[in-house]
Amino acid sequence: MSKKYSNTKRNVVLSYINLLTQMITGFFLLPFIVSALGNSAYGLMELVYTVTGFVGVLDFGFGNAVIRYTALYNTKERKNKINIIATYSFFIYSIIAILVFGFGLLVYFNFGYIFNLSSQEINIGKIIFIIGLANSLLQLPATTFSAVIRGYNKYNFYYVTMIAKTLFRMIIIIIMFKLNYGLITLFIVDLVVNLLLNISWFIFNIKKLEFKFTFGKIDKKLRNEFLKYSFYIFLIIITDKIYWKTDNILLGILTTTDDIAIYSVSQKIVNYFRSIAIAFGSAFLPKLTNMSSGKKVNKEIISFFKRASKYQFVIVLLFLTNFIFLGKDFITLWVGKDFISAYKYSLIIMIPLSVSLFQTTGPNILQAINKHQKQSIVFLFNALLNIVLTIFLVKKYGVIGASIGTSFAMLLGNVIFMNIYYYKIFNLNMFYYLKEVCFKVFISILPTLILLFVFNFLLKEVTYINFIIKALFPNIIYLIMVYLFALSEDDKMIFKKIVNRFKFV
Repeated sequence: MSKKYSNTKRNVVLSYINLLTQMITGFFLLPFIVSALGNSAYGLMELVYTVTGFVGVLDFGFGNAVIRYTALYNTKERKNKINIIATYSFFIYSIIAILVFGFGLLVYFNFGYIFNLSSQEINIGKIIFIIGLANSLLQLPATTFSAVIRGYNKYNFYYVTMIAKTLFRMIIIIIMFKLNYGLITLFIVDLVVNLLLNISWFIFNIKKLEFKFTFGKIDKKLRNEFLKYSFYIFLIIITDKIYWKTDNILLGILTTTDDIAIYSVSQKIVNYFRSIAIAFGSAFLPKLTNMSSGKKVNKEIISFFKRASKYQFVIVLLFLTNFIFLGKDFITLWVGKDFISAYKYSLIIMIPLSVSLFQTTGPNILQAINKHQKQSIVFLFNALLNIVLTIFLVKKYGVIGASIGTSFAMLLGNVIFMNIYYYKIFNLNMFYYLKEVCFKVFISILPTLILLFVFNFLLKEVTYINFIIKALFPNIIYLIMVYLFALSEDDKMIFKKIVNRFKFV
């Protein structure tokens, strides 16, 4: 029992190290890449990454299904079933990759007609598109091997290879730009690094997990379960891609690469905001799984939902408030004044997103009690609405229309619909829920708001020292106020337990 707990804790720590490694390297690489490439080339890079990244939608949720059924059949007697399912998944992915390559060739030959680019950007764009497409297509069958590794609970190897890949990529990119290589080389580096990662996963499957390509008939009931489980995961994946990736493509069609570059910076900021909140919420998942073994919502689950929401609201409000007051300084120091418009693009999205982020436990509860189907379908239609709104608003108002479209769609789906749905499914009075979760935390931040306003007035020069002063002292006051005023005695006990646990990690 102790060994199992130790392994689980080590996996959680490694997952956070992996997330932080990706965030920190991405954070420091971005200004370096922008400086080396220039705004237009960076915008072209983000456009191509977005287009080729849509291949990830064609995962169809099979990766998650392989993880689930590998864990389910993880016994020596049933290893053959795992091999059959993994082989089935691998060959479906391979067929999809071949078909998508044909579609990719159509995009390649019509690249200049689809996107609003200069002749030089078209020539370079076509080259990096075909490299990026090959990279994305190779990831599809390789998903099977990473899924099997995670299904066998070999997260140590998985996270270590992911961390090593991130660090190795960063080092190669820095060396590459120091030697004056350009955008095409960057895409080649990504292709080679991902290929090495995939090969390491394949070798681990063969050598350590005794994986063999096994052709056999899958039981009809199992196949139907596999496909049904994958379908709703697929809806979630495609919704996420449409929400967060289509803006760049639409801007590539309707605007310029300079506009894409600025908007991409705002997307990076929003993604960091999402990652921090979602990662914090994921720490609650093991407990949630134990509580939600049945199909009905009980008082314990509702109490858990409220408590988790309050903890996440503390984090979300902290980052949102800081960005409102310090966002312009942050962007100027990070990537330069040329990207200052990213502030308003980010903020328009972050405000409705904040509500969704402190309620991330809600969708997990819905999945646990098998009430997530309507949510998946509504989110899909909502994501399609985002596309329609973005096209109309970008044509009418320019780049800011993309932010407004995404924000409005999110307000309808993630905020209004989800809170009505929680009211019906959880039988929860949302007014009292929001009051219980938010009121004391919001009161706790009032002194910080005053301090941030005063510091912004007094320290107008944008320097690293001034930024640290403005960010540090008000936030210390906020955290003290939250602990003293917003947290209950039970909350404080939980906080102390978490701190004590990390002493022994």
